[in-house]
Amino acid sequence: MTCHNRYPWCVIVYLLLALCCPVSAAEPVIVRTSVEPVNPVWVGQRVSVFVQILTRVELEGTPRFDIPDLDSAIFLKFPGSPLIGSETIDGQVYVTRRYEFLLYPRKEGVLTVPAIGLRLTTLEAEVTKEQTLASGDLEVVVKRPAGALPGQVLITSSRVDVKQTWSLPDGDIQVGAAIKRTIRAEASDILGIALAPVPADDMGGLKLYRSDPSIDESVNRGELVGSRSETLTYICVRPGTYSLPTLVYTWWDPVDDQIKKVQLPGKEITVVLTTALGPANGNPVGSLEAVGLSTRMKVVLAGIGAVLVIVLILAWRRLRGPVRSWWKRQEQTEPAKFRRCLEACRGNQPHAAYSAYTSWNKCVQEKIAKTPGIKQQIHDEDLNAAIVELQYTIVEQRGDWTGDDLARALLAARRARRQQCILHIGQLCPLNH
Repeated sequence: MTCHNRYPWCVIVYLLLALCCPVSAAEPVIVRTSVEPVNPVWVGQRVSVFVQILTRVELEGTPRFDIPDLDSAIFLKFPGSPLIGSETIDGQVYVTRRYEFLLYPRKEGVLTVPAIGLRLTTLEAEVTKEQTLASGDLEVVVKRPAGALPGQVLITSSRVDVKQTWSLPDGDIQVGAAIKRTIRAEASDILGIALAPVPADDMGGLKLYRSDPSIDESVNRGELVGSRSETLTYICVRPGTYSLPTLVYTWWDPVDDQIKKVQLPGKEITVVLTTALGPANGNPVGSLEAVGLSTRMKVVLAGIGAVLVIVLILAWRRLRGPVRSWWKRQEQTEPAKFRRCLEACRGNQPHAAYSAYTSWNKCVQEKIAKTPGIKQQIHDEDLNAAIVELQYTIVEQRGDWTGDDLARALLAARRARRQQCILHIGQLCPLNH
């Protein structure tokens, strides 16, 4: 019998297969990637890479991103919270979270951006699941504006503000003085870390020190503004006349479609020596002597130091014998012997503990014998049991002995002996001597 003759049964079989074997199941998590603006982009321009996560299951915590390192670009996550929304796909409602990453190309050419790693935790039907996903790879075409120098660090912004302030000494500028020059740059659509550093080099007779930059960003009504502030400090090491250079800050304005520059005027300074410093011989080391210690003062201090060393050596030779004698006497006192006994117990050293206990007990008995009205022995069952256990350990050469019980018994016995002295004679017996 053909399928035609069994048409109703064929239809039923087809329907059952369709119900049991659906063509595709809705994915619980979908990741999308997009870029704005589209290619090409300028060197130093802000490029927004959007990673959108669509989920139809609950997320625990926040996603964790692994951002790739790029040699020819700055790439990092935009500060702030994701944009939350919803989307329906094949009848399934997804919650969307869009995260923004900022890309600032440094060189012209084709820039390949590897995938951003993504780790998240989903919760479905009270079952927690760790998932590792990734965005897609990207290629960004970067071009350099006409008129920009090859290899020049350039930013792209429609609004850049650069200012400088000076801090100079009052009156004459003397050798050893510090001249500070602070430059602050602020630009829209730029992270502070992407702003170009101030170009500056050492000059003959002036030593240049560059401070760590102060970098900041702010978002006001959706507009990103980055700032970078750094201070150049010129140390005057030699007298003379110097021209602190004019600095030029360059950027590309995409709105006006042109290279723009701002000049930060330099200064001409004269560095002098005062009469007290002596004649200006052009030697930077000699010129800076007055800023620190003079040669004569250094010689005097060195002589004083040598005399002190000799005095200490002679004094030690005379005091070495008495000091050693005093130290030996201290080692023979009851507190020192008791301390060595406790150290041996806590170190689980049976032979050392027994030797130290014997020495300490002998010292105690000698001291008590000199104090009338005090019993020579105190019957302490815990101490006696601990000593017997210690003796068996030494005789049988057991290696599992621990000194905690003996240490506790010794401390208790010592406290009891001191209390007995107080009760019988109203004062401490000489255990601490």
